[in-house]
Amino acid sequence: MATTEKAKEEKEGSNLLGSPTFRELENGRFQCVETGHELLAKDKEIYSQSKRCRLGLIEYALAHKKAPLNMFKQDPLSRSKLLCKLTGDTINKSEEHIWKHINGKRFLNKLGLYIALQCIGNLIAGHPKNLDALASKFLGEGPQEPALNSILRIILRTSSIQEFVAADYVFKSFCENNADGQTMLASTLIPQPHSMIHAPVEEDVNMSFGSMLLQGLNFSEKDGDLETCCRAASVLSHVMKDNLQCKERVLRIELEAPTPSLGAPEPLMHRVVKYLAVASSMQNKDGKSSGNSYVQPVILKLLVTWLADCPSAVNCFLDSRPHITYLLELVSNSIATVYIKGLAAVLLGECVIYNKSVESEKDAFTIVDSISQKVGLTSYFLKFDEMQKSFLFTSSKSAEPRKELTRSASASMVDVDESDLSDQKTEYHPVLSSIFDAPFLNLVKSLEANIREKIVEVYSQPKSKVAVVPAELEQKSGESDGEHIKRLKAFVEKQCLEIQDLLGRNASLAEHVATIGGGSSRSEQSAGSDRVQVETLKRDFQEASKRLELLKAEKAKLESEASLYKNLAGKMESDLKSLSDAYNSLEQANFHLEKEVRAKNGGGGSSSIPDVDAIRAEAREEAQKESEAELNDLLVCLGQEQSKVEKLSARERVEREVASVVRTLGEQERKKVDRKKKADAEAAKLMEMEGSEKKADTEAAKLMEMESYEKKMTSETSSSSIRV
Repeated sequence: MATTEKAKEEKEGSNLLGSPTFRELENGRFQCVETGHELLAKDKEIYSQSKRCRLGLIEYALAHKKAPLNMFKQDPLSRSKLLCKLTGDTINKSEEHIWKHINGKRFLNKLGLYIALQCIGNLIAGHPKNLDALASKFLGEGPQEPALNSILRIILRTSSIQEFVAADYVFKSFCENNADGQTMLASTLIPQPHSMIHAPVEEDVNMSFGSMLLQGLNFSEKDGDLETCCRAASVLSHVMKDNLQCKERVLRIELEAPTPSLGAPEPLMHRVVKYLAVASSMQNKDGKSSGNSYVQPVILKLLVTWLADCPSAVNCFLDSRPHITYLLELVSNSIATVYIKGLAAVLLGECVIYNKSVESEKDAFTIVDSISQKVGLTSYFLKFDEMQKSFLFTSSKSAEPRKELTRSASASMVDVDESDLSDQKTEYHPVLSSIFDAPFLNLVKSLEANIREKIVEVYSQPKSKVAVVPAELEQKSGESDGEHIKRLKAFVEKQCLEIQDLLGRNASLAEHVATIGGGSSRSEQSAGSDRVQVETLKRDFQEASKRLELLKAEKAKLESEASLYKNLAGKMESDLKSLSDAYNSLEQANFHLEKEVRAKNGGGGSSSIPDVDAIRAEAREEAQKESEAELNDLLVCLGQEQSKVEKLSARERVEREVASVVRTLGEQERKKVDRKKKADAEAAKLMEMEGSEKKADTEAAKLMEMESYEKKMTSETSSSSIRV
């Protein structure tokens, strides 16, 4: 019964993607649209059920994001595996396993949670009553906790990227145009003691929203994972967005050092910048982006949102001089993505346009001067252009409203717009298309215009409008006129060098202004545009060369596989040819034997005919047996690969049943041992009974002999008496 149900289940899942599509060619043959295979009309039904066709349908649906394959992606570690983007599970690349997975409880629960979070975000967006209802909602039967705390716990602890995105969308909808809600959440931001940072998981039920959020932000380098900090940073950016009061409140938060001996507590902003530097160092170790490549952009988004229209936040950021140095290195880092360099450039620009400091080492002119020396204004402004040309800024989807939530729509959203990443898979993580929403992109665009205008203004105006006569010009007491004149000449030479330096910087700034249309001559405009075009072409050439290398590697792999299959085909063809040659040689030997027999018989009587026929039949039978044996060997060799595939596909199912089977076998073995012991005891008894029976038989035989002897003696006695 169980076998019948299992076969029925496999039959239902084996045709999950339906039948392939065929189109008729000019030569009368048919071509499969999904796999490109050409075949005759009579072979379409057989090909539709073949393993090659079913795998081709899976590959086609995976490449074109067709349901339900839009919720899966290729496992990078194995070509025969698929990775579920909703649950993170790995399954075999077969329709039966896909059908079982999408109908499993784990997948359906994850999908239900994702849809529920999306619905909550849509319901509270722009609805004050729904916002108040969510803010006052409590969950749980025993110790109850606010619903917002539960959603925050999902963000900090879920292993699913899609659940993080959906839960983050709830906080975005809650904080958007909701200053009271933002203030309420910000008021709970109270740092916990260092001893409570690594408290057990069960104790966070009694923590406030802000304490739990700060616990997620208080990352320890020993943990080796910045993703939790990144997710908490995303939530904090929603809490502070367009709310100066919340920004000022968060700015006063100080966190204890990971080790008390390292020093006094530091501001939360400085700790966030430290995490950004740690993420950058972890990326630079490999020379390539890690799996969580969205960590740096999300932390940069928090800093950009925090510094926007907040001079006190800019002043706190500039309190540590290494912050500017790190941002300059990040902007010029060749390994960083377009978004990381662009957002770092925006962050530097905010330190210019919202800078109210009068200190010489922290004012706007010093920041612009550092950008010009370390990066170059042309290269600096080029980062904005590259970011504006990137996918996130050019895609129209970033500004589209969310679709009405149905099961099919939610399944398409689970894909996180990965269908648009064919040419930019190495540029950014697909989560960024959801985290970087249209309002944030518009903020970046408006900041870019203000940054360009402010830098030109800083360069066009002197640093100080009050002319102060340096004390070096005054003659010192006891100094002769000649020495005074020499010192004045040295001072004038120094001033001339500084003026030449400033003229050179102004020239580079004028050249950049020409590139954006502010130049006075066409030659300057063409020179600036040519530089930008050359740098763009260099970047395009590097990307094209990387793609060419990947294509070459893929081509070499395909050629090696083709040569391997060609060698196998040649070997099989040679084996078949040798078999046919052996069969022909046997036929010829048989024919020669027949001729020799006929020649020896010389046309004899009919008695020789049966002998020839028997010899011929025997030779044919022997030749047929030899050919069949060789053909069977060849078929065994050909079937080994298929048996290996079937064994590997069955191994996973067998492993799942190993535990129960082992227990069953253990019980059976114990029962067998008990039965064997009982059987041995009964056998011993039987042996004893057989021994006793044998003894009885021997005694009976002796008695019979004695009786026969007595009878004989009696007969002899009687005969002797008669004679007498």
